[in-house]
Formats: sequence, C-alpha cells, structure tokens
Amino acid sequence: MSNDIINSIREQVASDIRLVSDGTRIKIGTPLLYDDGDACGFFLDRNSAGDWFLTDLGDVLFRAGYADVDLRSAGHRNRFENTLKFFGVIAADGNMVMPVDSTHKLGDSIFTFAQASLELVKLANLPSEKKRRERTVFRATLSRLITGIVPQERLEHRWHDPQLDPEGYYPVDFRIRSPEMDWYVFGVGSENKCLRATISCQAYKLHQKRFSSLAIYRDKATLPDRETKPLDEVVSKEFDSIAESDRIATFIQTSILNNAG
Repeated sequence: MSNDIINSIREQVASDIRLVSDGTRIKIGTPLLYDDGDACGFFLDRNSAGDWFLTDLGDVLFRAGYADVDLRSAGHRNRFENTLKFFGVIAADGNMVMPVDSTHKLGDSIFTFAQASLELVKLANLPSEKKRRERTVFRATLSRLITGIVPQERLEHRWHDPQLDPEGYYPVDFRIRSPEMDWYVFGVGSENKCLRATISCQAYKLHQKRFSSLAIYRDKATLPDRETKPLDEVVSKEFDSIAESDRIATFIQTSILNNAG
C-alpha cells in the first residue's frame, strides 16, 4: 500500500520531493527551507478509519519554541488561528494536521501544508514596525509603477486561478493578460514574500499552466540567498531593486505589452 501511495504522489509532484516509507507512515521531504536552513518536511499518515492526513508531528511548535514563542499564547493566538484556518490545518495535541480528502489531491495538499508550516514558524519572528513601514511603501510604489504602465483592461490585482486554485492559496500580485502568454508579476519585499512567490510559481508549473513570470525585489541584497535562489530559478525575469523603476518600466512596455499584440 505504501508503494502505491508513493507512486501516486510522485505522479503529482516535482521530482525534488523526497518520499520514504518507514512501514507505518511516509516521510515527505521538500526543497523548501526554514530560516535556519533546515528542510521543511512532514509525514503522511493514516488514522484508524483509513483516512489519510498530513502531520508535522509537533515540529512547528518545536521550532517556534526556539525563539521562546508559544504560538498558542495570547499575543500570538489570533495570527496562529487565522493562519491555520486559511490553510485548512488543524492543531491537535501539539501537532499540525491536514486531512487529505483524496489521494488524487495529495500533490496540492503537500504544497499547501509546506507553505502553512513555513508561515506558522515565521509567526515566531514577526517583523519590526520599521520593516512593516518599508514593505508598505514598497507595495505602494510597485502598484503605482505597474498601474501607470499597464492598461487597466489588461491588468488584474491579487489574482489566482479560479479553476486550479479557487481557495487562493497561490496568489499572484499582478496578472498582465495576453492572448499568447500571460505574465505573473510578484513584488518581493521580504523573505516570506519570496517564499510565497516561489510556491505560487511552482504550483502553477506543476499544473502545466502556460505563463511567464517577473519578480521585482524591494532590495534583493537584504534577503538571504537561501530564499532568493529558489525564486530566481523559477521566474522568467527579475529586477534586484524597485529603484530600477525606469528599466522595469521599459521591460514591461517593450517585452510584455508590445510583444503581446
């Protein structure tokens, strides 16, 4: 049975997802990394009723504890519970658990559970007020830049594919529509946003969606290579800083809008 499930998963996910059965459960290793460089991994298990579920076996709360943070405490509880609800994850006896409705949806569930695990751990290291202001300014600057170039009828904000991703787990900051090849634009101002952009690109590639992608960093030099390299490998084009606004505008106009007909 374990071999059948492993083969089913391998048909649905990228080859860099590692799968090992210990006889009772299947260990899943992903190429996504926590801030300390450890790979994000978890397990596929089955309950007494025969239903499959993903679980971290307490890893999320253990990692948050390294920062002396209890995500279930009063100061973090609301964000913790909202994140669980958004991703469809349940906290049970210190474990993060996600029921899997069907083995045919294991690929999507693995991506979602990985993103949930990474974001839950990041709650233990919330950004300072200064960083929040910087990111707010960056988002506003990027929005003005994009909306000032792309005609409104060809632009969608905070887009996600309604068929492949109805829940909005894989958002795209800006979708520039084209009859030949849509462009997905990601504004990257933090490690968390870098991760989410990477996951969104990977998810749409997994579903064989035809698109090109553009990453625009607030300031790439301030982000660790372990976060930027995976994104650089999946996007079609990138700009290291929003300060390159003239070059960004020229690229969008000449390489996206003028080439799209």
